[in-house]
Amino acid sequence: MRAFLSHSSKDKGYVQAVKDNLRPGNYEFDSQTFDEGGLNSDEILKALNRCDLFCLFLSKDALNSGYVNFEIAFSRELIASGKISRVLTICLDEDVFNSAKDFIKHYNMVRRSSSPESTARLIEGKLISSNHSKRIKSHPFVGRETELKILEKQANNLDKPRIKALYVSGNSGSGRRTVAKKFFQNQYPEIGAIPPTVELDNFDGYDDIYRAIISSLNPSISIPDLKDLIEGFQNADNKRKSQIIADKINEIVHDRETLYVFDGGGVLREDGSFQPEIESILDRVVDRPHPPVVFISPRMIPKRLRRAADDLAYLSVSALTREDTERLITGLLKECDVRVKSGQLEKLVDIADQHPFNIYRMVDLVSETSVDLFLSNPRDFIEWKHKQTSEYLRSANLNSLDLKILSVFSIAPELDFTSLSDVLSEVDSSEISGSVQKMLDLNIVRVEDERISISPALRIASERDPRTELKSQERTRIMRSLSRSLELRIEDGEAPITLLESAILMTLERDEPTSKLMEAFILPSHRVWLAKKHYDARRWKDAIRMAREAIEGHGRLSRSGAIAACRYLGLAAARINDQSTFNFGITQLKNLADDDASEAIVHFLNGFNLRLQGKLTEARETLISAYKLSQTNRATSRELASVCLSLDLPEEAESYAREAYEAAKANPFIIDIFISCLIRNKKKLCKRDPEVLELLDSLQQLDEEEGRSFHATRLAEIEYFYGDNREALRLVLEALKKTPSLFAPLELYAKILLKDRNFSRAIEQINIARRIVMDRSTFDLRANYRPFLQLEANYYLNIGDFDSARNIYQDVKFFSNLDRETLNKEIETIQSYKKGRSE
Repeated sequence: MRAFLSHSSKDKGYVQAVKDNLRPGNYEFDSQTFDEGGLNSDEILKALNRCDLFCLFLSKDALNSGYVNFEIAFSRELIASGKISRVLTICLDEDVFNSAKDFIKHYNMVRRSSSPESTARLIEGKLISSNHSKRIKSHPFVGRETELKILEKQANNLDKPRIKALYVSGNSGSGRRTVAKKFFQNQYPEIGAIPPTVELDNFDGYDDIYRAIISSLNPSISIPDLKDLIEGFQNADNKRKSQIIADKINEIVHDRETLYVFDGGGVLREDGSFQPEIESILDRVVDRPHPPVVFISPRMIPKRLRRAADDLAYLSVSALTREDTERLITGLLKECDVRVKSGQLEKLVDIADQHPFNIYRMVDLVSETSVDLFLSNPRDFIEWKHKQTSEYLRSANLNSLDLKILSVFSIAPELDFTSLSDVLSEVDSSEISGSVQKMLDLNIVRVEDERISISPALRIASERDPRTELKSQERTRIMRSLSRSLELRIEDGEAPITLLESAILMTLERDEPTSKLMEAFILPSHRVWLAKKHYDARRWKDAIRMAREAIEGHGRLSRSGAIAACRYLGLAAARINDQSTFNFGITQLKNLADDDASEAIVHFLNGFNLRLQGKLTEARETLISAYKLSQTNRATSRELASVCLSLDLPEEAESYAREAYEAAKANPFIIDIFISCLIRNKKKLCKRDPEVLELLDSLQQLDEEEGRSFHATRLAEIEYFYGDNREALRLVLEALKKTPSLFAPLELYAKILLKDRNFSRAIEQINIARRIVMDRSTFDLRANYRPFLQLEANYYLNIGDFDSARNIYQDVKFFSNLDRETLNKEIETIQSYKKGRSE
């Protein structure tokens, strides 16, 4: 990676200091061209042929000398070539920024950083981004003729209205954006090569969408200007907000650009139709001279739920054909001067799975070694293909600095290189740069503009990885450091405005008085996002606090954001048995529920609350109501499987567990429930059943990664039911070493001891289980209350105290008449057996 530093000789001292803080070999240094008035687009393009980044240092003196051709340098030639993103202009005083910012609102211009060191970090970060972008843009376009024809047919259909947008769905890395760009290149060749982009997340409403578009179209906007725009916008009603956003989108059409909208969860409703905010905006955008919007999404909209106006073109992008895969691989290998022997090309095509993203990575690895070496051991590449798993992170050979960087991103969703360097001030910035570059190559992190973040497919795995876990004090230190640093840098114009979201989240999470600056930019959606984060981290009270605050500002929340706030409020309140707060959340949610999916959430929360209170029969009935309204909800299937298993309905439990598993094959909790169902239903055959054995292998791998005891517990359960009770004892003790306070292995341990007629040790374990289930600090463990009562009754049956067993089953909250009848039959069987033996 190399940066070309262009400046006036009058600014040499400052630029020299910047150069001294860059890694050797990472720059070229030139003031002569600038001073002679020769700075133009040709010179910049020549430099970009040698370098990844062109850095232009501007001062008032420079404006009066070598700045004559500045506008030419940022003319259509650079935009059309797609290289404008690789030009960075650093203003050395405020006057230069103010005089130029209106003209270059779409380009990379920053105010002077506070020191040469911070400017050097800014350049390092931009170098990483530019190098990554340059590599991606060098990929050739192969095939997709069928997909392009599908889009063209819809766009040119005389029986349809003119299209306002493309909607392209498919897996990440499958070529969605590339196909869309090729369509525009063919149909509208005047469109710019670097489109503005926004990503809409789960809870985004009008205010979030507007801010995202402003930040994308005008990244150099000052904080006061942004504050004025936002305050004016938030006072408008929803109809007016929709029109303002549409007007912004319509403006870029006249600049011959198209807005790319990436769906991070905020474009579609649960049923797959557009969110009402998106529908309203689309009603108001223009349809000529070209479609102003491209949606890139992982989900396709069902035909019955598409816009009634029929003004979009839809395309689902799948894998490349085998023929196109071979064409792409041979072209890339030819470019790298790599020779392939007979039969090797076919093997490479097989390994790539006809996925463009896989192909580019594979060719990189082959060019670094050789085809022979790659094919002799493609294990690393195969693990990389399945990088959604924790196994990929574990095998990636990450050092302590890599893991420290990932731990920082568990706090802040995205940062620029300067922010990352500031919070890791004890580490040299060149080392941080090398670490980020390595993780980019491994696709562990990604770069959008200068913003670095964990790849979406690996975020959960990274947050769960014990190696990235921070101690409480260190987490607080990093949070405060980031919050203050980002706030100051954004206010001073040193940090990109796109990092405002991270700054806001850090400010809210540190739970300290909020500055007037940040308060102006906080939206209710930020609090929903933090409610989710706190809930996932089992910080129930913090989740309730954030969700309540979000609901109080529901007027500025999207429909999906308001539903999510109620959902997290209800879930967290149920966890701590705060029934007043739970009922408040349910009431708010009922006011919002206007379709089957949202009504299903109401039933799901009520069922979840009943399960945590141990009222499993009622929970099952309520959860079935939720399931009937929304059968695709994985959480409902999982809860039903768990409840039915506890109610001794293993066949019904299996049907729900199987559905949940099909939607989440790497979730250890779901696999555990599924295996337990199969153990009950397949009986002795489970010991040799291929499906059970495969699931056990998956569970073992997940257990090893995350230190859980599911695998040992299920093996012990198999031995307890159908094998050697002594082996069951050994396995359950192994499970308890890992998770001594988990109810499932404790329950099984007590059952094994009862089967062994070791009653004294069994009652010891039952009493330990009682303390865990009745622990007031962890109310959600009351979900195990019915299984615990059954365990206690089982103990009394084994010692012949039938009255005590019957007394336990008299509790109508937890046991039905059918349960009591079943118990009495079991007692009669035991008594008959004893009577027969005595005779």
